[in-house]
Amino acid sequence: MENDDPLQFLKRASESDPPVSLSVTELLRLWGEERRSADVVERIRTDLAQFGLTTDPPFTRVWPENTVTLRRRRPNEGSEPEDYDSEGALRFAHLTSASRRVHTVRESDSLVKAWTEMVDREHSQLAVVGKDGDYRGVVTERSIAAALFKPAKPTTVAEVTVRDQRPVMGDNRVLDLLDEVYAAGFAAIVDDAQRPIGIVTVGDLLREFVMRHSPILTIGVIELRVRKRVAERIDRKVLDRHLPKRSKGDPDAALTLGKYAHMLRPLEHWERLGWVIDHDYFLRMIGKTARIRNEITHFSPDPPSAESLADIEAFARTLHELT
Repeated sequence: MENDDPLQFLKRASESDPPVSLSVTELLRLWGEERRSADVVERIRTDLAQFGLTTDPPFTRVWPENTVTLRRRRPNEGSEPEDYDSEGALRFAHLTSASRRVHTVRESDSLVKAWTEMVDREHSQLAVVGKDGDYRGVVTERSIAAALFKPAKPTTVAEVTVRDQRPVMGDNRVLDLLDEVYAAGFAAIVDDAQRPIGIVTVGDLLREFVMRHSPILTIGVIELRVRKRVAERIDRKVLDRHLPKRSKGDPDAALTLGKYAHMLRPLEHWERLGWVIDHDYFLRMIGKTARIRNEITHFSPDPPSAESLADIEAFARTLHELT
């Protein structure tokens, strides 16, 4: 399927009964992509619309390994919501920890069994389910400790279940519920049938935000080194030609990374920097750094790959050696 033409695939999918299902990763590979950047999402949406298709659930709102179904759009049904790249649109389904298998205990299970499960798996909480697998609450280290001080010692999970912490849906925005998650220390994630599918802790959120936004520091180092070298070696008149009209003549104005690449593409400008590295490598890495920065600041459901982060870190080290 990876070598299939995406439009031919969509044509067959539009005529298929039953509907075609595949993972988000497999969907992206049809277009030769690995991540859902803004331009990739727009391209896929446009092609889906050409054949009257949409994905259920929306392919921008679930973890890459989740399965989506290609189905025909119903009459008057709008396209997939377009706020996937808006500020603060990180959703619980996008979190790495939300894709892990959730461990549960039943209300009727013994407290000893629940405690053993928590110690064995090094969890501070477990989701509690009813006999049909529906979410009933959570049992936590704190709820067990508090119950043990009561005159009547608990023996079952039902007696120590915390029921006032509402679960969240994968589609919920993280920032909308951040205060609740912080206060409780975690959030249980449920599907449409109210079955628990994941637990996200405050620690998980911290690791996720660091993973997604720490590259900004590396990108900032790259930008500062390029800006400093350009200011030292490139005539101000050349720089002004690449600035927007409102910034021309401003001694503190600087170019974006993409504009630096455009200005330094001509050899006559590049050679003035005096950097002994391959010109094509520099332009390629400036472009890659700019793309990663845009995806982070405008939000992409998928964090930069480890390979991409390693590339820009190596680029930053190279510029450090040169300056």
